[in-house]
Amino acid sequence: MCAELPAFKHLSDFEEAPDAVGELLARMQGESKPPKPAALGFVGEDHFRAFFESIYEVKEVKYTRKQGTLPSGLPLTFEFALANLDQPGHLYTAINFSPTFGDPLEGTTLAGPQFKAHSISGFLSQGHALPKSDRAWYFTPASVAVAAHIVTPAPIFLDRGKTRLNMEGS
Repeated sequence: MCAELPAFKHLSDFEEAPDAVGELLARMQGESKPPKPAALGFVGEDHFRAFFESIYEVKEVKYTRKQGTLPSGLPLTFEFALANLDQPGHLYTAINFSPTFGDPLEGTTLAGPQFKAHSISGFLSQGHALPKSDRAWYFTPASVAVAAHIVTPAPIFLDRGKTRLNMEGS
């Protein structure tokens, strides 16, 4: 990189030419490989199962993990666990191994083979699998508990509470 940008010997040299930072970034990205989603880590089925079983009488747990890349080129791991119960459970969400106070994909369109909806709770509602919630007063909640976990190295948040993610424009 130094040979391609000879005017810059130290990072502090970019203070005088902030427009050159974009060129440096582009050249560095061109010389490196994008990170793989597997490098991010994940919580895993055993943890979700143990968590659900510590709170509820669990009949069955279904777990899936998908890995991919965001439009920005950053890797992404998405974990989803659903426990079948005798009574309505709750929706648990997390970003980068930390719980969130709300649906991190609120406003994000999620599409499945039969329907699409906005947000995790909207998708679960469309699939008749939304557990008990304050917004579900008008229909019978599903007898499930759900956990959704998103891992990405540089999340872009849409709110100050760092709860809602920008997944479409990242």
